[in-house]
Amino acid sequence: MKELIRKTALTTLAAAAGAILLGAVVLMLFFPSVVSDGAYGMGLYRVSATFARSAYEKDGEFSSLKTLVERAILAEKYDLVAGYAPAFIADDRFEDTAAEEDAGKSDERVGDYYSYVTGNLAVAQYGRGEREAALNTAALYTVRYERYNATEYLLKTIIDRDDKAFGSELLAEMKKYSFSGDEKALLDRDISILESFIG
Repeated sequence: MKELIRKTALTTLAAAAGAILLGAVVLMLFFPSVVSDGAYGMGLYRVSATFARSAYEKDGEFSSLKTLVERAILAEKYDLVAGYAPAFIADDRFEDTAAEEDAGKSDERVGDYYSYVTGNLAVAQYGRGEREAALNTAALYTVRYERYNATEYLLKTIIDRDDKAFGSELLAEMKKYSFSGDEKALLDRDISILESFIG
């Protein structure tokens, strides 16, 4: 009798584990956005970004692309940021989305949304060793020289990583920028910071 109870319990346990595993596989294959949201809620940002990519590849929706890029930035998954942020930025809806995000801005993000995304794209390219692309992105998307622009994102990362060689390359690019008034004053300040860092 005890053997029968034990076998029944093990069979029930195996069936329950199999059902849970099958449910997880179904969720991952057919509902990747649900898995991404769940992982995000648990603080598993890298997993969340991976499944956000699956969700975007499955439905191709702009909102899924936005989620993918934001979660990839948060997870510092440079391959995903560099791979998908350009399409997000190039979409006609990006500027309206940036304005909406700025209107409801949280304290977690510094600067405006446009600079947050474009600056992190430059950082991702730098992180992948795509130095020229990073410099081009920073220059292209620094349309106004205000605090937390794309160039400042890259500048901060270079200093944090103590990369004086690439700092010299960025400095040469920044000296080509042309701004006036308060924007020029901020640019000059950042150039001085970079020059001091390089030594």
